[in-house]
Amino acid sequence: MAGLGDLEASQLSLLSALVGALGQASEGTGVGALSEAMIEGLNGSIVARSLGEDIGAVVVTEAKANLGLIRLELRKLPRSSP
Repeated sequence: MAGLGDLEASQLSLLSALVGALGQASEGTGVGALSEAMIEGLNGSIVARSLGEDIGAVVVTEAKANLGLIRLELRKLPRSSP
């Protein structure tokens, strides 16, 4: 497995599409606009947070990462204006 720092453009594109699809599913099911999504795997996690219309932040971590701290830091990021 490649290191987490070695993500290729195709993998980053897939992450972007995944976050977009989760946003559509969130709105389509009546839950509302996507605020945050987290995926946990055996070797790490992916945490995504919406920062406004068509903008967000995605963090890819190793398994030992402190997800609570990552989520707190993502919430400190400024949201864009519509």
